[in-house]
Amino acid sequence: MKGRISRLTIVDVCLEGVVLAQNEYCDMSGGDWVCWAPEYFITTTVARCLHQAKGNKYVTIENGAYDALDYAGAVGKGRIHRDIRSGGRFDLLLWWAKGAPRAVIEVKNRVFNKTQYESDLKRITGVLKRKKLQSSIEFGAFTFYSAADDSSTKRSHEILEQRIETIQNNAQVIVGDDFNATLYISDIEN
Repeated sequence: MKGRISRLTIVDVCLEGVVLAQNEYCDMSGGDWVCWAPEYFITTTVARCLHQAKGNKYVTIENGAYDALDYAGAVGKGRIHRDIRSGGRFDLLLWWAKGAPRAVIEVKNRVFNKTQYESDLKRITGVLKRKKLQSSIEFGAFTFYSAADDSSTKRSHEILEQRIETIQNNAQVIVGDDFNATLYISDIEN
């Protein structure tokens, strides 16, 4: 398991974790989609997948935000922006093999509205801006699951395509010009 795990591999593993959560929940529930499961089910499945991925790294679940910033060298002087919610916890924290935080990963289930992810994206960008020259945290990820049924006017895939475009546009506006919000998707069909 030697070697550094790339950002793109981390993204792929997060997507694989969401797909695995869907498949496992469907199997254990007799056919229900993971949107009916608690969000924590997806979070722990993604964490397990990150742990099992080849490459040197560690992953923690519900790591204290302030502690993560401290370990990353991002506390320093000055008030920590409220968007970071330093008294809270990060869903997942990916660590460099040498023991410093590398990435903040927030996870959501049943995403269909901007209000569900705006605070997470602001949190991630706040962390990335915080003491960026000293901090070991190099990126953040927002991993989510969204599903749709056919409506009276649109097929489910059309609803999801429109939702994905909206999420991508909203995400870029939320993170601002200093960051690039890139959306990666994985289709799940049962």
